[in-house]
Amino acid sequence: AKLVTAGLRVVFECQQNDGTWEKGEAIERSGFRGIAGDPHVSGGVSASPSMPSSPTSGSVPAVPCEQQQHGEIGNSYVFSVDLLGSLVDSIVEWKPELLAPFLPEIERTVGWMESNLLKERQGGGREPKTVLGWRSNHLTEGSPVGWCTAQVFFTLTRLRKLLRFLLTQRILAEFGGMSGAASGREWRTLMDSDLSVSGRKTTLMTDIENRILIPLQSAEMAVTLTLLPSEKVEELRQLGKEKIPHALSLFEWDSQKAGVVKRRPPSSSPSGLDSLECEDLSGLFEESEKEETANGCDSEETRKRGRRRRNSENSPSPAGNDDATKNEMRGKAIESLLFHFASTAPCYSLILFGPPGTAKSTLCASMANYLGWNFLVVDTSDFLAHGMGEVAARMRYIFDRLKVLERTIILFDEVEEFCQDRTNERLGMESRMLTTAMLTQFNDLRRQQKSVFIVATNRVRSLDAAVIRPGRFDMMLFAGTPNLKSREQRLRSKLQATRLSLEDKEAACRLVTQFMRRRWDDRGAVDDS
Repeated sequence: AKLVTAGLRVVFECQQNDGTWEKGEAIERSGFRGIAGDPHVSGGVSASPSMPSSPTSGSVPAVPCEQQQHGEIGNSYVFSVDLLGSLVDSIVEWKPELLAPFLPEIERTVGWMESNLLKERQGGGREPKTVLGWRSNHLTEGSPVGWCTAQVFFTLTRLRKLLRFLLTQRILAEFGGMSGAASGREWRTLMDSDLSVSGRKTTLMTDIENRILIPLQSAEMAVTLTLLPSEKVEELRQLGKEKIPHALSLFEWDSQKAGVVKRRPPSSSPSGLDSLECEDLSGLFEESEKEETANGCDSEETRKRGRRRRNSENSPSPAGNDDATKNEMRGKAIESLLFHFASTAPCYSLILFGPPGTAKSTLCASMANYLGWNFLVVDTSDFLAHGMGEVAARMRYIFDRLKVLERTIILFDEVEEFCQDRTNERLGMESRMLTTAMLTQFNDLRRQQKSVFIVATNRVRSLDAAVIRPGRFDMMLFAGTPNLKSREQRLRSKLQATRLSLEDKEAACRLVTQFMRRRWDDRGAVDDS
């Protein structure tokens, strides 16, 4: 990093006041071999000085300078914007923070792009077209050039990614947030709690997985898969299983309950995907199609998806190549599974309520680690940082920065004071206006759909009716005390760390588990009576 920083300092010290660089050495003199017949191929690439200048056997012969230039001597020198774009592209994926001290120099080059945008009218007739573009600073005056314009767009794209990263890091540092690092270990060690959603028994973590975590991961993966052929999808699974959403490894087909997917301990199989048989996935998709039809979602897209799946299942297998065919079908099934979960629209907002001590904040932080996203907590003290008289201005300041964030779990912890029930007669006008302002900011943040924000509260009844009404937030879940299964698993993990013999561990676990099961009532809590 020190060597790269020193190199960047040398490069930007040579920058001219207008944001460009001098011509330097011509490309063909540095050993670049152009492609015959292409007058602009040398304009966007600089070669290493160590490259041999004489052609070797099997290589493309060097093109004379006259053949490359076609009258444009500037094509023999590196475009200043291309130089900047190559620097940013080589660093932004590695250590983008190294470019932060050189933002004023980068801004000068961007200023040159703004002031040197060229316009050219093409075509005759009554409505001629206006073409916008750029021309290298080493070329003589003229019209926009294609390769120069392409280099400007490439550089701006990389600079946009750099600025997003630096802005995110700045905002996280201001509010004490954490950068994301994908790891599902913390999520798997959490203690789950039971839920009853619309008469359906589930658990808190399962509902969050199915409606937030897995759809978000699958949507990102589906975008990648659409750019790859089917054989590359299988290659990706084999060479980089960590790229497949590890949430999929938590699922297996339950043959005893057709159409039901259940969780299993992730440690039972390193990949999880290998245990998914094609016929199992087919049953899953059939049940999904039946459920969509039953819910009135029998769309043309659903019918097309079913026909494509059945056609692929009925296609004959090549003789003597059963294993290869099975692997290919499994790869396609995995791809279909990803798209299946990606078709579920992820939830981007959640109210998480429950008594104190139910690990609501820990759950939100684990969600960020699960996804590999950033994590940021905003509490009452952030809004009161400049005093009571500046709460409204401070609210706008905070939300303006939160809207910039991407791939971030934002937790609003204990902010009931700014969302109080406006029907309360004892509530002052200022508190009512703060509630209205907070609702507006929540709506704007939800429309962004770039981050997931969660409101955690111990007093859901104190919230205004407009906050908890259906449609304001995507989900509203109760975080209760750990269920019986989680307590048993935690007991077993604690006993494993003791020096007791295996028989004593089993006996202790059996006694405590039997006691808890006897005292566990239907409400999912221990009966102390």
